[in-house]
Amino acid sequence: MTSKLVVLFDAEPLARSEKSGIGYYTQGLIRALAEIGNDKIEIVGYHFSKPEVELPLASNINYIRSKIPLKFINQVRRLGLEIPVEILAKRRTDFIIYPNFIGQPSIFKTPSAVAVHDLTYLEHPEYVSPRNRLDLTRFVPNTIKRSEIIITISESTKASILKYYPWIKQPIVVAHIPPPDPIISKNKNNIFELGITKPYILFVGTLEPRKNLSNLLAAYALLPQITRDKYQLVLAGGNGWNNETLLDEINKKPDGVIVTGYIDDQQKANLYKNAALFVLPSFYEGFGMPILEAQSYGLQVAVSDIEVFHEIAGSSAHYFDENNPESISTVLQNILSKPDLKAKTIRDNLARFNWQNEADKIYQTILNVVNK
Repeated sequence: MTSKLVVLFDAEPLARSEKSGIGYYTQGLIRALAEIGNDKIEIVGYHFSKPEVELPLASNINYIRSKIPLKFINQVRRLGLEIPVEILAKRRTDFIIYPNFIGQPSIFKTPSAVAVHDLTYLEHPEYVSPRNRLDLTRFVPNTIKRSEIIITISESTKASILKYYPWIKQPIVVAHIPPPDPIISKNKNNIFELGITKPYILFVGTLEPRKNLSNLLAAYALLPQITRDKYQLVLAGGNGWNNETLLDEINKKPDGVIVTGYIDDQQKANLYKNAALFVLPSFYEGFGMPILEAQSYGLQVAVSDIEVFHEIAGSSAHYFDENNPESISTVLQNILSKPDLKAKTIRDNLARFNWQNEADKIYQTILNVVNK
């Protein structure tokens, strides 16, 4: 291939104001691909919703809004009819990236890549809504079979993909999620508007069973009274699926627990900037981007003792038994009493993750496919 590579991608995850982890992943990847250069790549995003936020901009990124509603596309897919991507985007390109598990067929058999971020719907179906679980179980294999490349976010998830889809012959590219550059804190007082009045332990993520917040609440209650008098526990994030029991527990929360609801990027930056430490007690994750986000603000992190967190954080994190509130509480208390990880250890871990490296890896794999 001698001309400029033209890549189409599903930009719907970028159009929502309450961005998910997939939205942030798509944003970072597209920006990094665009930086490869105007002479090498042109990127076209198609979306269905009117954007609620500013989409990533560059001279070689363009957007098309499809006139076909996303709800209709999902409905007819469940009836067995898939609408070709060229009808949605009204554009023919050299390659297509589907960053959110499920893609469309191509009239022209245009080569494509699909990003599979985790296999929660197979490994822990109790954490996924029935409708979403059914869609992913049914349609992800079809998308994989049509794709020339599978993108995933950790070696741990790659192993799961090969376990559940052993028939895969395509290359699986592991492209980690580097943290975004820290945002300069403005209006620091807005954390006080959230009800925060003391130093605090911070959790950032969706309030849902997979995040194991019940055990975190129990662990906070087990901290010595003198510690709870000094430190609040801040749960920052929007509501997830099947969290009624968790919300009941939060309503009965011990004194010192603050629930913020969904936070924007500026609020999140201020929360990271001013936290005493960060905690992520998840039972299951495909990656764990908040770990690196917190470290980019210099925070000590306490996390579950699960395989993917060791892959992401290595020796730069403190680990606890996520099933044991006493273990969580002990680790939190130890960090608050005597933080023992040097800043250099955290910086060295962050240095392993770079968006340009990840984008170059994907770009070269795409070129190999297109040139064939």
